[in-house]
Amino acid sequence: MVLPLGVDRFGESAEILLQQTRALQMMSDLMRRRIELDTQYIAGLQVLAEEYKNVASNDVLDGLPTLVLTQLEEELESRIAANDDMKKYAESLPDISEPERDISAGSVYLMKAKQGYQDAMEAKSEAEASKLSLRAWYKKKKYARWDDSAKLPDEDRRYRQSVVTQHRTAEKARSWLSNYPLVVDQHKERVEKLWSSLKQASIANIDLATSLSCHLSTYHDQLEEFSSQAAITPVKEACKEDAESQIARPAAYHNYCIGGVKSPILFGADLFLPENRLEVLISELYRGYSLKLCPWGDLFDIEQTSGGIVQYMKLSSDSRKTNVRVVFEFELCHYNPLLPLKREIP
Repeated sequence: MVLPLGVDRFGESAEILLQQTRALQMMSDLMRRRIELDTQYIAGLQVLAEEYKNVASNDVLDGLPTLVLTQLEEELESRIAANDDMKKYAESLPDISEPERDISAGSVYLMKAKQGYQDAMEAKSEAEASKLSLRAWYKKKKYARWDDSAKLPDEDRRYRQSVVTQHRTAEKARSWLSNYPLVVDQHKERVEKLWSSLKQASIANIDLATSLSCHLSTYHDQLEEFSSQAAITPVKEACKEDAESQIARPAAYHNYCIGGVKSPILFGADLFLPENRLEVLISELYRGYSLKLCPWGDLFDIEQTSGGIVQYMKLSSDSRKTNVRVVFEFELCHYNPLLPLKREIP
C-alpha cells in the first residue's frame, strides 16, 4: 500500500517540540543544580576561612598566613556576588514540567491519529481488493432478511471499524492542533527566557573569572615578594638566643651547709636510688648487712672530690666502689623506705 506524501512525517512537529522542551528542562535543571552546588561550595569555603581566621591573624612567617587568608576572603566575596546574581537569574527560568506534559500528550494524539489513518488505509485496500466478492455478496443478500448468515463480510467490517477509529483519533489530533500556534508561541517564549538567563549567567561567570583573575594576579605578585630567608631569620635568631640562655645550661649547686661552696651532686636527689628501694633494702637486711652511716663531713668530702656523677661513675678504684656503697647507704636510709628502721648513727 502506498501512503499519501507526507504521512510518514506526520507528528514530527510535536516530536521536535517535545525534544526541545525536554532540552529546556535539562538546561534549567542543570543551571539550578549548579547554583546549589556553588552555594554549598561557598558555604564550605566560609567555614574554612572562619576556622583558620584566628591562626592567620598571628603575624608569623612574614605575614604569609594572612596573605593566604586574605586571598581566600577576596575570592569568597567575588563568588558570593556571582552566586547571588545566578540565583536572581534562576528565578526567571521558565517552568517546563506542565508544558512538557501537554506537548507529550499532543505527541501521543498525533501518533495515534497517524496509526489510525494507516490502519484505515490498509483496511480500505483490503476492501477494495475484495470488491468483486463484496459485490457478489451484496447481490445475493440484497433482498434477504438479516440473520446470522447475513453478517457483513469481514473485509467490509474491518474497514468500517478502522474508519470509525480513525475519525476519533483524527478528532483529538485536530483539537490539539487547533491550539498549535499558541503552543509554538509559548514554546518560543520559554526558549527566549532560558536563552536570556543563560546569557546573564554567562556574563556573571565572566565577571567572576575577571575578578578572580585580578585577585589571583595580585596574590601571585605578593607571593613573589615573599622571602623564606626573611621569614626564617627570626627563628634562627630566637634559636640562637635560646641556645645561649642560662636556662638551657646546667645550673650550679652551692652547698650552703658548708658555706655555699659550689659542688657536684652525688646524693640527696635519687641519683643512685632504684625505684624498687624497698625490695633492695629487704634484700640487704636479709643478707645480714648492717647499715652504718658515715659522718656528713665525709659525705660532703666525697661529693666535693667526685667531679660529678658522670665522672664519678667512670672510676673503677676500690675507694670509688666503697664510696658508692656509702652513698647508696645514705640514699637508702635518708629517704623513708616505707618501713621503720633502727639506724646506728655515729
